[in-house]
Amino acid sequence: MRARELKQWLLGFETLAAMDACVARAPARGMLVNKVLRPLRILVVMPVGPAASFQANARSIPGLSFVERDAVSPDFEPSASPGRATGMPALLEQGDPGRSEQWYLERMRLPQAWALSTRASAVRVAVVDTGVDLAHSDFAGRLVDGYNAAEPGRPPQDFDGHGTATAGCIGAVAGNGADIAGGTPNAMIMPAKVSWTASSIAESMVWAADHADMISMSLSAKPASSEYGLAKESLLRAARHVMAKDVPMVCSTGNTATQCANIPAAFAGNDVPDLIVVGATNTSDWVARFSTTGPWVSVVAPGVQILTLQMGGGTTWNNGTSFATPLTAAVVALMLGTGHVRKPASIKATLIATAKDLDAPGRDDRSGYGLVDAGRAVASRP
Repeated sequence: MRARELKQWLLGFETLAAMDACVARAPARGMLVNKVLRPLRILVVMPVGPAASFQANARSIPGLSFVERDAVSPDFEPSASPGRATGMPALLEQGDPGRSEQWYLERMRLPQAWALSTRASAVRVAVVDTGVDLAHSDFAGRLVDGYNAAEPGRPPQDFDGHGTATAGCIGAVAGNGADIAGGTPNAMIMPAKVSWTASSIAESMVWAADHADMISMSLSAKPASSEYGLAKESLLRAARHVMAKDVPMVCSTGNTATQCANIPAAFAGNDVPDLIVVGATNTSDWVARFSTTGPWVSVVAPGVQILTLQMGGGTTWNNGTSFATPLTAAVVALMLGTGHVRKPASIKATLIATAKDLDAPGRDDRSGYGLVDAGRAVASRP
């Protein structure tokens, strides 16, 4: 999707006091404050006058760390209370018409993980995406109240289909005689709906860190593009906030077919090392041609010929790192539900240590540490 032309800007401050002082003087500085992202010390503002002069004048604001346009170009590839999930293996081996097409569940050894997880506790998985089709029958009983940063005050209903598809990889109900089996039966899907703005993504990440047990985020913004202004610093603060809350976060590396430092994935290189970054493999366990590579790739998972849910009901086929990511998130949910410590560094280390090595021996920039092995990951609880 192309970024829409936006007039909002993001102002990041060194301290809350400096931010509050700017809010008090906003009209005098020629701007309107649309939103305050207090945990991140960021203001979302709109200039009253010309954007060019605003940007120049904004840099003189005391205590300002950065000024960024509130726009990204997301790389979107083509209520119940949490309780205890039981009887998972029996449910997951029967009753879903599309189950025989879900080759990737066996490839990731998810059935072995299910057999070890019959008494797994429910885990709230925030899906930071375009929302979820709240009426889809294969989410029945699996949705918890979410958040809508794109349209505040309204339900996080999907507007694109991408969020429904990624959420389906995690939490489609198994054994109900319809559609497919999600990657884990213990996940409660918590939609966190974003728009094309960096502020909505950052806001959703902050909300998810405060309300969910973990985050699955299948979107990335490409740097150095003429199509949009990249709000890198704002999203970096949001990612660091998530890690400070000890919330594991799984994100996609992107679909550029190059070594491109997409964000937030590239933050895992040095800035936010505990992020779990996932590339995609095909049916032959080769890294998919479209999968973005680089030193930030943690692991890989199937991302080709993935059957998942579609907005409006039923299922659809998809390719992309967007789908490798929620399948990996499903494994993390199983780990958390079976007693693994909810520490991003610990969860990432376990996924890495139990992955099946691919490509060159050891870690490489294409496949990271290898293909996610759900059975080994769940079984490795300390």
